Amino acid sequence: VTSELLKRLREETFNLIRKWQGIGTDLYVPLDSCFLHSNASTRFDLITSVHEIFLRSHDYKILLLTGNSGSGKTLFSQKLARKIWVHYESDCNNYPANDFIPLWIPLLSLDHPEKNLLRKHLKYNLNLLPEERRQLLDSQSPLLLILDGYDELNINSNLFNDNDFSQLPGKVIFTCRDEMLKADYQQNFISIERTQQLLEYRLLPFDMEKEEVYLRKYIDHHKPNWDFDTYQKHLQQIPELDQLITNPFILSIVLQNLSSLVEKYADDLGLNRSAFIA
Repeated sequence: VTSELLKRLREETFNLIRKWQGIGTDLYVPLDSCFLHSNASTRFDLITSVHEIFLRSHDYKILLLTGNSGSGKTLFSQKLARKIWVHYESDCNNYPANDFIPLWIPLLSLDHPEKNLLRKHLKYNLNLLPEERRQLLDSQSPLLLILDGYDELNINSNLFNDNDFSQLPGKVIFTCRDEMLKADYQQNFISIERTQQLLEYRLLPFDMEKEEVYLRKYIDHHKPNWDFDTYQKHLQQIPELDQLITNPFILSIVLQNLSSLVEKYADDLGLNRSAFIA
């Protein structure tokens, strides 16, 4: 693959990610995960594990990343693609031939992804010319296809096998909500050749440390009237919030509305209204 094509791929991938970015992009906090069927207490840093276990191992070709709605699957998948690209952003001429070329693919953007998924993405999402598409596909360069939002398709298909990705020199990551996994869900994500194992991760809810990191980023970004200690005090005075705040999306909503909520419901909650004066 030429350096010119790599630059095009990087630029168009970044444009696509910006188009599909949700809220909280600037407040990203590194996420923890566990193996899907293991005890949640065995948590580990997700980005580190993806790099050291999934990408470096010859045992895995497919990764299924699950989590509740709002847990950060899409944001993580976008950050992963950008992280790999940025590592070589300054000089595509020196992009290692055996390193993955990351392609973040929002599945909802494609019609009938059961067939020609990659070709459709290169043509319609990345706007590559026919000769550019041929160059990439004929090069046999290792690709990292990050297929985001499998659950949003409402299909019961194995996109890996339907698109002959077993012949692809590279690896595939799927993201999917937990609640969309049926009893036999693995049949939708395993290779028909069954020569490589399916790696399964589940995003874990925020712990106290993650909440504090996110809160500090929120304050730095939004410059609210309250400081960190004031937010912490108010959050702790409503114990029910601890059970509610399980992921970045919910925490962002709570922080945006906390001052008005505590002022409105202080009496109902039996709280001292003066305690909420910043």
